[in-house]
Amino acid sequence: MRRWLALALSALLLFTSGCQAVQGIDLNGMIKQSHQVISAEGSVTYEVELDLSKEAFDGLSRFFGEDVAPLLTHIKLELDHVKVQDPWHVRARGTLYLGDVGIGFAMQRDDSLLVLEPDGASAPIVLDAGGEEFPFGTYHPYGLYDQIIESYDPVGLYSYGPAGLYDPFDLYNPFRLLNPLGLDGTHIPEEYQRSLLELTGQAKMMADDYWIRNMPNMPRLSVSPDTPATVGGEKLALDRISVRVDRLELFDWTKRYIEALIADESGVRAVYRKIDPLEIELFRLLKEAGLLSGFEEESFEYGEAELADAVKELMEELRMKAEELSEPETPDPETVRLARDSLLVSADLYVDDQLRIRKQEIEIRFRPPEALHSLVWINPFSGLNGMRLAYSAEWWNINGDVGLEPPDDAIEAGVTLEEMAEWSMADGIRFIGRDSGLFELIFRRGKAGVQELQLYLDDDRTAPIPTPNGSTLVPLRRTADAFDVTVQYDPQTRRLLLHDDITGTDIALTVGSRLAAVNGETVEWSYPVITGADGAAYVPGRDLMKAIGGTIAWSSQSDRKVLILKRDAAELVSM
Repeated sequence: MRRWLALALSALLLFTSGCQAVQGIDLNGMIKQSHQVISAEGSVTYEVELDLSKEAFDGLSRFFGEDVAPLLTHIKLELDHVKVQDPWHVRARGTLYLGDVGIGFAMQRDDSLLVLEPDGASAPIVLDAGGEEFPFGTYHPYGLYDQIIESYDPVGLYSYGPAGLYDPFDLYNPFRLLNPLGLDGTHIPEEYQRSLLELTGQAKMMADDYWIRNMPNMPRLSVSPDTPATVGGEKLALDRISVRVDRLELFDWTKRYIEALIADESGVRAVYRKIDPLEIELFRLLKEAGLLSGFEEESFEYGEAELADAVKELMEELRMKAEELSEPETPDPETVRLARDSLLVSADLYVDDQLRIRKQEIEIRFRPPEALHSLVWINPFSGLNGMRLAYSAEWWNINGDVGLEPPDDAIEAGVTLEEMAEWSMADGIRFIGRDSGLFELIFRRGKAGVQELQLYLDDDRTAPIPTPNGSTLVPLRRTADAFDVTVQYDPQTRRLLLHDDITGTDIALTVGSRLAAVNGETVEWSYPVITGADGAAYVPGRDLMKAIGGTIAWSSQSDRKVLILKRDAAELVSM
């Protein structure tokens, strides 16, 4: 499925390419214009809907919980206002919807820092990507060959293709959502940013000579001039370029495209020759910026032998693709119909008179065709009945002055992932806040605050102890650990001192006594604190759980008697 969805994502964003203009629109010029975008403002929306079989949905429910599973079948990310000063400085405000739960946030990328501000949180979260390791991936300073030849790949040879032509800030691709706003994890000195950006743009323009020139136009391609459209609240008349394509049309287009690429071996050879000096310049700049070591210019120059090997490798890859797409056995009409309906792609681009893409509306509908093994592939997702992917965007102030204030105040007030790793559950709940969408998702729907301890009566080490008066004693240390309660022993007073961070409760106990001090008030518990043969302290479980806001009850599991202690920390935490 990855290969075909990758192909669809690439093709639907490059469908306008080809040697010929369509109804007077210079489609290749539009692509080249997209290469030149440095700054812009806009809004972006992604949406994913999954139609799962009952068996697959039940499995999802068992893994994530019955209240969370329905939320994962409809995910939508709305970025209401994206401001891009350049690829290193971006700010966005939006909402992530999981089903009916909305999580609002703002995020700002400032060079190698990402500042995330979830709605309701008590402080921003600051992610510093200046080092080698970064939670969303590690940056590697690839050369232009890797960036342009291998990643510029609309037929799925290496990647998801050059959809970035129409969204140069990498906001287009739902597969990159784990890397917010394209943060690459490396601090690039400001004095080198513009030069590196210009080099990449030049290389993409050169790569067009091979990739774009050989690409056939998509079937069912049409242009509607002067179509009314609203962009950023402004009413405009734009040229709408539309395409509709099904799986078999995409299959046929891919074959024709690969055949054209194979036939143009001289074209790819020319691209390599043009990009080689740019790649050397890129490495020189990276070394000068302190991002690359061990670079010797002559070692990166393409000789005739290296050039021949590179061209041969790409041609072999293309021929392998061509073999994969060789003619299948002639299917029956019903199989053909199923094949066409199993993947439907629709896309509309709205272009102004300067060939700038101002609006995009893209949708992919996919249904695994179980009966189409001979035409496509064996469906590995038997629980997936279908899926819908949608992407839309509006862009304005293109290459205008988009100024962003540095997030200095947010950084000063923020917390890091390293600091958050040291937090208790109570710290995390207080940070999120009860009125936020994150709290609703994590604690109300996801039940992440539920703490539970099961003590089996036949356990040799931590079995609960029934008493003659009907009380049940529980091991103090084991119980306290399960509910994040700290226990200390004061040798001077010979008292056990408990502190529960969730409820803010302090408890003082004395071995051999039924008297307990709960938040300074002396109460009588149902049984004295005792010590077992191993020296471990045991306390009356019902009294302890009442003091920290929990419940206690006997149950049975597979003919074993078990005492269940439980509470929901998220509903009890003192804010």
